[in-house]
Amino acid sequence: MNDLIIKNAVVGNESGSFCEIAVKNGRIARISRKIDENAESVFDAGGAFLGAGFIDCHFHGAGGFDFCDGDFGALCEIAKLKLKEGVTGILPATLSLPFENLEKSFECAKKYEQANLPSMPRIFGVHLEGPFLNQEMAGAQNPEFLKPCEIGFVKRLNGIFRIKKISYAPELDLECKFLREVSEMGIFPSSAHSSAGFGVFSNALKCGLKGITHFGNRQSPITSRDIGSTGAGLLFDDVWIEIVADKKHLSEDMLKLVFAKKNFEKIILITDSMRASWLGEGVSTLGGLKVIVKNGEARLCDGGALAGSVLKMNDAVKNFAEISGEPVLKIAECASKNVAESLGLGEVGRIEENCLADFTLLDENASVLAVFVGGKLCFKA
Repeated sequence: MNDLIIKNAVVGNESGSFCEIAVKNGRIARISRKIDENAESVFDAGGAFLGAGFIDCHFHGAGGFDFCDGDFGALCEIAKLKLKEGVTGILPATLSLPFENLEKSFECAKKYEQANLPSMPRIFGVHLEGPFLNQEMAGAQNPEFLKPCEIGFVKRLNGIFRIKKISYAPELDLECKFLREVSEMGIFPSSAHSSAGFGVFSNALKCGLKGITHFGNRQSPITSRDIGSTGAGLLFDDVWIEIVADKKHLSEDMLKLVFAKKNFEKIILITDSMRASWLGEGVSTLGGLKVIVKNGEARLCDGGALAGSVLKMNDAVKNFAEISGEPVLKIAECASKNVAESLGLGEVGRIEENCLADFTLLDENASVLAVFVGGKLCFKA
């Protein structure tokens, strides 16, 4: 007997078609137009869009909490809010802080996984953003704690809990020694907070660099004589790019350009959300720096640089779908399938038989109606 059958769901990234999905032992057992089998429970999707659960591979916090608080309860509260955004898999991101602070955050990530919490997003690893960043491109990363690339630092943290993605400035590693060592550890290397020109970026790409963190922000721009890493991200089809689709980090015109010029399968939607997400306007903090949230923007009080976002993942899908003119279910793949493939997560990100039964049910406006993790209903609007 199946554990669950979902009926009347629209599945498929183009026009979509009505399907029924059977779930057994936390995995997709069968997909068909009609399933004449028994199940312990039946969920009627009511003709809504059913996509693979979102995976947020770059966020810092929400609801007044930050991953770098180093508090297990705080991480759980963030995860609960992420679930309401349709997120079934997480990679919490760090900030540039002393090793001792990061150590506590990694211990919390380990505890979260070991707790095997029911009805909560899965944790696939940690996204180490910094402290190996360019001082001149620090943005909302605290410059006091930036440092040269150091593989020992990475290995010590990875020994506590796995690092799945690392964001660093390639110009700090011109011989690509650090890059090669990180790649050998199975970590996805991404360029961030970097002034690397096209030449430096291209060389790093040949040595194993795979992506660009929060594309178009705190990276070398396109000019008439050097298209920088921004241009490289659009030029090279095999470069994965993270997109914060809040219409603040990238203008609507830039988002249109990305969709028109970039290989769709290499676009990753992220939130880069900070602790003020879900809280509304007011004063907040990020990595010890004071932040003011106003008109949907989070900016440093000192200098006005963007300080992460207050974006929700389903809103990122909605915004990008509106701007591209594409169906919600197709754009949703930028927050599920594309993320999973970039990180080598073979069992999630797709609605296919034998994959883990992590689903997000959406309406035509990308509002989250229901979320399933391992076939269990974890959130219902």
